[in-house]
Amino acid sequence: MFDGVLMGYFYTMWHFGKSLENTENAYFRMGYITQLNRTHYQVPYKHNIVLALLVPIAAHGTYDFLCSYESTIATILFLVFLIALYIICFRRIRLVSKFDNHEANMIASVLYKRYPYLYNRIRQVQQANYIAYYNSYPNPNPVPYRNPNMQPNPNQQPNGNPNQNPNYNPNYTYR
Repeated sequence: MFDGVLMGYFYTMWHFGKSLENTENAYFRMGYITQLNRTHYQVPYKHNIVLALLVPIAAHGTYDFLCSYESTIATILFLVFLIALYIICFRRIRLVSKFDNHEANMIASVLYKRYPYLYNRIRQVQQANYIAYYNSYPNPNPVPYRNPNMQPNPNQQPNGNPNQNPNYNPNYTYR
């Protein structure tokens, strides 16, 4: 179980780092980010894919060695090793579960922290695209301006408007 937790943790960190870098590069190409700020990377994410394989192999090898070696010191080291694995794995699970969210939300939170101006730029572009989209299509049935003091046209068919419907009864509750 501990080897699976260790492998999953490092694989998840690799996948998250790869997605984060791809998203950051895409925002840079689109012009949302003016200069890449990669000083926050403590460990490059590419090492995590190697660690996803090496750390469980080393942990399992240590486990097997301490189990098969017959001595009191090996038994004590075995118990210490299991306790250490227990603490490390549950801390990793707690850390990843704390941010257990959709990956896009996690990437957005990291990028917004790294580039504080990014959120406003994205919102401005979204609003500009929204305005451009809805202004590019003319309304096929424009409603002409109506004067509120205008008298109803007797030649016009009633349409449910109390000012234009002769059958309108103000005492009746319409549902």
